[in-house]
Amino acid sequence: MLRLFAGLFSRLFGVKKDFILLFMIREGKELMGRHYKNFWILIGIIFLTFIAIGFSTGSLKYLEFKMNDPFMKFITILVPNDSVSERISTIRDTLMKDSYKEKFMYKNVTGHDNYWVYFRNPIKNQTYVRKGRPVPYDASLINAIFDPKNFPRGHKFSGKNDLGIIVKQSFLESLQYDPDTSHVFMYYSSGEKSWYIPIPIIAVVKELPDLCDFVTTPYFYYLRYKGEGEEHMSPKYTRQLRIWVNGDSLKAARFFEQLQQFTKTEKAFQGFTPAWFSPQKDINTNKGYIITAAFDPRPDSVEIIDNMYAAIQQAPEFKSYGILHLYFPREVNKYSLEKPGILSVEFDKTDMIREFRNYLYKTYSLNIDMASVEAMENYNFITKLTRLISFILLIFSVMSISFFLSNVLRNHLESIKMNIGTFKAFGLETKLLKRIYLLISGGFVLLCIIISLLFSWFFEMARIANYGLLLLFKNMEKNQTYFTLMNPWTIIAILVILLCSIIVMNKTMNNIFTQNPGDLIYDRDKE
Repeated sequence: MLRLFAGLFSRLFGVKKDFILLFMIREGKELMGRHYKNFWILIGIIFLTFIAIGFSTGSLKYLEFKMNDPFMKFITILVPNDSVSERISTIRDTLMKDSYKEKFMYKNVTGHDNYWVYFRNPIKNQTYVRKGRPVPYDASLINAIFDPKNFPRGHKFSGKNDLGIIVKQSFLESLQYDPDTSHVFMYYSSGEKSWYIPIPIIAVVKELPDLCDFVTTPYFYYLRYKGEGEEHMSPKYTRQLRIWVNGDSLKAARFFEQLQQFTKTEKAFQGFTPAWFSPQKDINTNKGYIITAAFDPRPDSVEIIDNMYAAIQQAPEFKSYGILHLYFPREVNKYSLEKPGILSVEFDKTDMIREFRNYLYKTYSLNIDMASVEAMENYNFITKLTRLISFILLIFSVMSISFFLSNVLRNHLESIKMNIGTFKAFGLETKLLKRIYLLISGGFVLLCIIISLLFSWFFEMARIANYGLLLLFKNMEKNQTYFTLMNPWTIIAILVILLCSIIVMNKTMNNIFTQNPGDLIYDRDKE
């Protein structure tokens, strides 16, 4: 590399290559100091700069990870059970006016209710209540739920009448379901009769809004709770046999053929002629097929259908198939969900949330839970403060490096002023001397930066930061990263260090090289 630069300088300035090469090597060693002291000091300063930047950036990323709530901009407002609830539709219509949306920086206002459903734990064979809420299939909140950071598997609702369920991972864990399960069992009671209804899982996510365990469509919510006593989701309306088969199309076809033969001789099917529909892919779970049979004559009760399925389930030839008995809910074409107990406001920016809260409280006596908002405000403050500290640290490091280089270069040039004067007296151009020394000094700084980067990279790859923090703080998370070297701040630091070093070194050299040869040789101060 030195020979390459020496050859380039030789061609540009007409000076012998060997002279330039010898000059660069000897002067470079002198700049590095005795036993390379200056070299290692500069590496240490730059290395500590990169370490500080890596820690600050890594800490910000960790804090961002901890604060990563895709639902932060969806603020909920509880509606009290008093006269306000009677005016909730009017309040929502008022808040949807463009003037309010522009003033308080929000997009939309929707209403919903949280509700509770009992689900079966298949291991303990007991039921446990879990909290859920309806979300329209085309709502913005669905996009937040399916944020890539929050979305392990599954798909969105297929339409407004989707009867699938989106659940949290912790929901499955707490009820001891397999993480890859296709259905959960919802408890339903009607009079003296009760069922465990299989509900297809269309997606599993990490978090859901309002601390809910599951999310459904408003249609599901209406069928389950708002049917005005009609029991729309009750299995008692089922008059067809619907069986879900776990597996691929070949397995479903094989089961379908065996099932047709079985029902011709099975006592539970006597008196009823089934009309079988070919296996249909289950678009909800994407893990199986659905086989449906209609009957002539039509069974009088769901108990007859239950007996048919029980006979199939107990038959030895069907033991190897993973099958479930699906029920038909009662379809509803029109429904309404008036007087919601909760309003949800989707904000563009959170800057005006406090003003919006004050307006709601003064006008409608409604209040907003500000805990999550305050957490985000604290996060924003800490983020800005950390970036400011990083900037101040960068300035301090650059100043330290600049002062150090200036001092090293000035002391060296002062010690060889007679030699410089002699070179100038024999016709060596000042411009050439400056460029040679600038090349030597710049190469010195660049080499220190590269070595410091390598040390910092090893520091990151060896996860030394993580192990060190774990020794100091026992509750640190082992699988998180607290040090990030490759970030914009590191690139900025490199560019600023190089630029300031060149400026400082150029100024230092000007103070020496602009003197005439006589002043340099006889060490006369420049007036």
